[in-house]
Amino acid sequence: MDEKYYIPEIEDFRIGYEYEMYEGFGWTKQVFPKPWWFNNGGMGTINVLKNALVDYIHVPYLTKEQIEAEGWKIDHEWGDDVFRATKGVYMIVYSMKSKKIDIHESMADAEWHTSIDSVECRCINDFRWLMKRVEVK
Repeated sequence: MDEKYYIPEIEDFRIGYEYEMYEGFGWTKQVFPKPWWFNNGGMGTINVLKNALVDYIHVPYLTKEQIEAEGWKIDHEWGDDVFRATKGVYMIVYSMKSKKIDIHESMADAEWHTSIDSVECRCINDFRWLMKRVEVK
């Protein structure tokens, strides 16, 4: 498996989850749920997904470009691995090697930030969920 991708767990899937699926002619971007999965009904959907995970589904790791596309501005980089980005009163520091993100909120009229969270963030799905959790708009 390429270092740019990982195989998700069944528990990772939720409505709007982005992943790539191999469909015989190459990898294509998909968003969960695929309508035909629901045509199989309930457990049929879960079984199809479980059977496809190892060989046919992978998820790209989070990239700087994806974070910028979410409206964040990269304003500092430490080598190829760690960077800082800002959006409004929020700041993140992300390590592409460890897949860890630190989320900070600026205090009014202060030069420092208070830490909100420091957690694993593997992909755009994790990133969007975290930003929603801390109410970053």
